[in-house]
Amino acid sequence: MRNYQRQKNNPYKLPQSLYRRMIDLVKDYERIKQRRENIVNDAVENKAIKLAVLNRDCEAVEKALAKIPKEYHKGIMDNILYHAKYPYIASERTYGYQKSTLIYLIAEHLNHI
Repeated sequence: MRNYQRQKNNPYKLPQSLYRRMIDLVKDYERIKQRRENIVNDAVENKAIKLAVLNRDCEAVEKALAKIPKEYHKGIMDNILYHAKYPYIASERTYGYQKSTLIYLIAEHLNHI
């Protein structure tokens, strides 16, 4: 299943290139968290710069997830990361709306919009 952006009645519609960048950021979230934990081996100056960028990206995803109802977190993340189908606890339309909201909020936290 591809990560399409909803077109109709979507107040969270983003430019396509920005939407793709935000999807890729979410896909890379686990690696970013791991890199943030392993950064202790870098030089102090590089460490501070890299850590600031990684923290910004992780916090953007975490803050956006905090604004989405908890019952949708796993379904949305699994859909983005593994192209898994949404669980049956809600309709696909509801998940699509929540996913659009998540991606929009991430872009907003990163000051891309």
